[in-house]
Amino acid sequence: MNTISIIGALFSIVGAIIAIRQAIKARNYKDEILHDRLKMLLVDAMGIAKKARVECRKIITPVGKPARGVDQQQVINSIRECLEKIKDNEHKFSVGTLPLSIKLTEIHIDQYAKESEDGKRYTIGNKIYEKLGEIISCLSREIDRQI
Repeated sequence: MNTISIIGALFSIVGAIIAIRQAIKARNYKDEILHDRLKMLLVDAMGIAKKARVECRKIITPVGKPARGVDQQQVINSIRECLEKIKDNEHKFSVGTLPLSIKLTEIHIDQYAKESEDGKRYTIGNKIYEKLGEIISCLSREIDRQI
């Protein structure tokens, strides 16, 4: 009976060791999945920010004449939609020295929409374009850091 107890205790110890190893592996897989998900969110946010910057090109200071046939409200709505998608996930990013939320709040889309003078609108459009560029560079640095 004594040898059976010893064998049972050994099997219990081996079973416990196997269970601990599997728990460690599961935790590592979880961390890996979260890391991969963060990278995917960053890449998606980068694409969204680039799309917003492309839309913003339609409202910046023109070289010659203002672009004809551009619905400025549609451009603003498109930029706002893109920024909202980034804001939905920005709490997961820790980008650069300034939080991404500060950079997002520096984009004054409402100020552009309220302005009636074209010269001031173009200046605000240029600032929006510049801030979108900063957001893209912050996201790019964060992607590089994650890889």
